[in-house]
Amino acid sequence: MDSKDNFLSKLKSYILSINDEYLIGVTNKGIFNRASKDLSSGAGVKITVEEASIKCELPDGNSCSVNEDIQAFKCSCPSRSICKHTVMSYLYMKNHMEEIFGESSSLNGDSSEEMEISKQQEEFSPDYSELLNINLKSIKTALGDREFGNIVKRMEFGLKADIKEEAMLQVEFAGEETVKFISVSGEKKKDISIKDSNIVNNALCSCKSKALCRHKAEAVIHYGLYKGILKKEEVIYLIAKDKIVSKETLESCIKEVRKTLEEIYFTGLARIPESFLDKLEQVSIICHNSDIPSIEKKIRGLQGKLRLYINKNASFSVESFRYLLQSIYVLTMVIENCSDEKTLVELMGEHKSSYYEIPPIELIAVGASKWITESGYEGTTFYFIVEGFNKWFTYTISRNSSYNNKNSYSRESCPWGIASDIESFSKARVKLINGKINGDFRLSSSESSKGEIVGTTDIPSIYLKDKTFNSWKDLFSAVSKNSGLYFNEREENYNLFLIKPLKFGESSFDKIHQLFKMPLYDGKEECVNIEVKYSSHNKKLIEKLERMERMKNHPFMLLTKVFLNETGLTAVPITVYYKNGTLVNLTM
Repeated sequence: MDSKDNFLSKLKSYILSINDEYLIGVTNKGIFNRASKDLSSGAGVKITVEEASIKCELPDGNSCSVNEDIQAFKCSCPSRSICKHTVMSYLYMKNHMEEIFGESSSLNGDSSEEMEISKQQEEFSPDYSELLNINLKSIKTALGDREFGNIVKRMEFGLKADIKEEAMLQVEFAGEETVKFISVSGEKKKDISIKDSNIVNNALCSCKSKALCRHKAEAVIHYGLYKGILKKEEVIYLIAKDKIVSKETLESCIKEVRKTLEEIYFTGLARIPESFLDKLEQVSIICHNSDIPSIEKKIRGLQGKLRLYINKNASFSVESFRYLLQSIYVLTMVIENCSDEKTLVELMGEHKSSYYEIPPIELIAVGASKWITESGYEGTTFYFIVEGFNKWFTYTISRNSSYNNKNSYSRESCPWGIASDIESFSKARVKLINGKINGDFRLSSSESSKGEIVGTTDIPSIYLKDKTFNSWKDLFSAVSKNSGLYFNEREENYNLFLIKPLKFGESSFDKIHQLFKMPLYDGKEECVNIEVKYSSHNKKLIEKLERMERMKNHPFMLLTKVFLNETGLTAVPITVYYKNGTLVNLTM
């Protein structure tokens, strides 16, 4: 068999393997329909068989050379992509198999001819193995950290890809884009860059991008997962690996931080000079340059609290200062002894929180709280759960309180284009499309995100594994694991638990320390105290708790922040739930 016969045999197998759907896929329905119409006009097509291609001279005067690789077409028209002339050429060949390839190519022959066709179809087997040889790091380099982060976050959120391997490889993301890969003939390379992949370069995406887009890269990754060549952990690890600083840098920074903390302990708060503020500034800069933003933020928080003390500001709290000191020290120990790289990256934090795109999700709102900070910010945080995720999701509206009057809360509006009051929003089920989220599961108010209320929260069914307790012993264990690691006045997810007391004790108010207390008991008579320090901001919260006690209208479950101090566990309630389906936000 000479080279021309070999070429015709390959082309014949290829022609038998393609259908109308394939040709629509590599172009679009408009081009396909136009090509079919022009071809059915009755005008003839002149065929010339060349060494490695077939030249088709078409009725409109254009000529097109094609072979067993549709992407290798050569057309005399100006189009740089697959044009109607290319489609006409393949349609003509498919309709004139006998004329071009001989009698055995007839599509209407006997059983022996059908067997021949079946055999030739088997000879043409689309090969997409090149996609499995693409270097994962080259995908991250080509897309950039943010876009690659989007892929990882969407994958963690359970984004599903519907993959079909037929004449074309189709990867469809539910409700989103569809990517189609065309098998390309030629030598298959090993360990190649995504930019050098012929299959990727010739891929078709419904977003219409001709260049490499996120969807094509995402399809490559999901195909690797589908084939078992890639593992989720391997993709996630690629982000973590780039963020880890050297061991020497880490140890040097932690040593300097501990030295500073120990100086505060040994000197004592009352004897610390004002110049120590500069010392804390220097240490925070060291943390910044060492790329450990979590400790940097805490050191700056410590600096702010010390400034309050030096200026004799009434909002200064010794307990808060001591707790922050402790949390920084514990965090340095955890970072120093952490062996898991993904956990280490989370502990080290980010300089500026990055938000990533996620697939459509349904948020179940479980309450909201108004808050105000020592640094002069106020706002409202909404709490959500999502089926399949053992995490708290939050959305926060915040503002600098110095720029707002006392009626500012009434002007708050819901995010994502939802027309609702914030009280109703705090107990709604919300379908979120094009949502964005950061590593702490805080949701963004991005204009591209769209939400729709699809119902109300089913209160009795609210549950979150490892964060719902009716045993205070188990609650103590959970709080102890977190204690001291993530202290920050605005960390919404920190030590957030659903607790189910068996009974409520009698409340009391300490007039000297201005502290409201209410004991909560579990089935073993263990006690967790609700403790709320009186202030103008907490007045409404205390009044609601007192009314609840007076009316003997105790809830079956509370959403609370739980802390561990010298006397045991203390809780600050946010929202209470009743078995009749009522939800009450205590600070609103």
